[in-house]
Amino acid sequence: MSAPIRYADHGTYGHRKRATSEELARSLLFPPRAAAAARIAGHAYTDRYEVIAVTVCRAAPVRRQPGTPAEAEIIERIRAELLLGGPDPLPALLGPDGNTVLLPSTGRHTRCAEELLTHLADAADAALLATVAPADIDRVPSAATLAHELLEVAVRLDHRPGMYRWADLALPYHLTRPGPAFDRLSALLEPLESHPHLLETLAHHLETGFQPRRTARRLGVHINTVRHRLERTFDLIGLDPMRPDDSWLLRSALIAYRFRVGGR
Repeated sequence: MSAPIRYADHGTYGHRKRATSEELARSLLFPPRAAAAARIAGHAYTDRYEVIAVTVCRAAPVRRQPGTPAEAEIIERIRAELLLGGPDPLPALLGPDGNTVLLPSTGRHTRCAEELLTHLADAADAALLATVAPADIDRVPSAATLAHELLEVAVRLDHRPGMYRWADLALPYHLTRPGPAFDRLSALLEPLESHPHLLETLAHHLETGFQPRRTARRLGVHINTVRHRLERTFDLIGLDPMRPDDSWLLRSALIAYRFRVGGR
């Protein structure tokens, strides 16, 4: 695959496109300037957007080949695709404080967020993780806040590359909001911190639907080893991984714990 063209290679033309993209994004993300969006040249004005938060996926396998792009270069490749990969530059703000892309729901740029992410990943030659929140024009700022909060959840829980919507992350989002419930849930598994093999076994056991034989196959150990680890887990946390009745609390505790640990 040939290297993508960068905006910087286009001199004044490229910088003008970048300025248009960023000015439009700011006018939408930071009221009361939203009304200015309609006056920016070259943009097909719309009253609804898909607000996308995107980052390089840390859960993807790390490539070691020579020439692998650094994260800063990946972001520049994403910027180039947003500026030059369509009829008009898409509104976007990319930088160390986060990467936000605004995809119009109508006009020449009409396409789904998943399709756009595929184009961005191909152009950047990198695995990307993104979340999206649709919004009317007057709710773009709050949608951006939600999209980035959802992205934080996906990153901390080590989700695989791809696009995630509210329906995909609603439960972990609510379980990880700050407060007494989150503190209690995330603390339930603290006794397992010094026993990573127990945490790993518990996670696989929940994913396999409380089937020790399938868990053993996943881990490559004997079924009796799995049963022993689950018994030890019960001794440490007081919740029985062998009882489906405890599943909702164990699943919730694992999400909260992984979110807390993922933020360290």
